[in-house]
Amino acid sequence: MATIKEIARLAGVSRGTVDRVLNNRPGVKPETAQAVRNIMEELNYRPNLAGKILAAGKQRLRLGFLIPDGPEFIFYQDILRSARKKAAELEDLGIEVLFYLISSLAPQALAPVLEQIQADELSGLALNPSGNPQLLALARSFADRHAPVVFYNMDEPGEPRLCYVGCDYRKAGHVAAGLCAMAIGGVGTVAMITIFTATVPSFAERADGFISELRQNYPGIHLLNGGAPTVFFHNDYSAVHQLFRDHPELSAVYIVNPGDFSVCREAKRAAGDRPLRIITNDLVPAQREMLREGVITATLGQQPELQGSLPLQLLYEALVYGTAPSSSCLYTQLNIYLPQNV
Repeated sequence: MATIKEIARLAGVSRGTVDRVLNNRPGVKPETAQAVRNIMEELNYRPNLAGKILAAGKQRLRLGFLIPDGPEFIFYQDILRSARKKAAELEDLGIEVLFYLISSLAPQALAPVLEQIQADELSGLALNPSGNPQLLALARSFADRHAPVVFYNMDEPGEPRLCYVGCDYRKAGHVAAGLCAMAIGGVGTVAMITIFTATVPSFAERADGFISELRQNYPGIHLLNGGAPTVFFHNDYSAVHQLFRDHPELSAVYIVNPGDFSVCREAKRAAGDRPLRIITNDLVPAQREMLREGVITATLGQQPELQGSLPLQLLYEALVYGTAPSSSCLYTQLNIYLPQNV
C-alpha cells in the first residue's frame, strides 16, 4: 500500500504538502499539486475515504499492540518488526499505534502494563491471550465498551474478539507427523519434546494433531510413551539427555515448543553418533543456522510477519470502514523449511 511518505519522496515535497493536496487546502503551487496528484494516481492511492471519516468524527484513532518481548520470546521479534512497519503506514492515515512490551506473564509484571493500556483509552487492541486470565479480562473489558480486539498467534474462540490471526496448530501437528514419517521412511520410533508449557493451548493442539496423524496413517511408526512428551525447562536439558540414554532406538523427535531453540542442539548432542531427525516449529536466525548445519531436519513456519501486520489492518478497517473480517479465524500458511530453502 502506497503511503504519504512515499508520495512525498517521489514528488520531492514534504508530507505536509501532500496532505494539503489531499485535502484541497491552499498554499501549494498548481504545478506541484498536479505532480502530486499524478503520482497518487500512478500508485492507485485512495486514502480519502478514511481521512474523511476520521475528520468527520473529529477523532484520532489509537490502536494498541500487546506483545511478549525477551530472550524466551525470540519468535515474537518478527511479529513485532512487522507490526511496527504496519504502524508506520497507519500513521500516514492519522492512526496512532502504541506498543506494549511484556517480559513475563506473571501477574505482578502484567499489572502495570494493563493499567497503562486502560489509561490510554485505546480504540482497538491486538494481543496474544496466551490463556492468561488477566489478558482475557482485558479483552472482555474492550468488548464491554464495543472496542474491537484481534487475537494473534493464540486463540480463545469462546472469548469476544473480532477474529483470530495465526496458526492452525492441530493442522501443524498433522504436517509435522508427515515430515517425521518422510524423514525416517515410515518406520521407526518417534518421541515428542517440549519446554514446560502446561497451560499453552498451542502445545495441546499440535500434539493432538501429531499423535492422531501417526496413529491413523503410519502403522510402522512407534510413538514413544503413547505421545506423552519429554518436558525440559529453560537452561535445563537433563530430561532430554536421559531420554536418549533410555531409548537408543529413537529415530526422530518432534520438538513441539522449543523455547529459545537451544534444545535442538542439545537433542543432537544427546543422540551422539546415531542418526536422528529433528522436526520443530518456527524459523528464527538460530534455526536457519541449524538447518544449514544439519542439526534440524525440517521446521514449520507460521508467517509471523502476517501475524504482526494483519491484526492492525483488520482493526483499522473495522473502526474506519465498519467492515468485518472474512472469517472469524484467519489462518496463516504452514511453510515447510528445509536446509535447501533457507
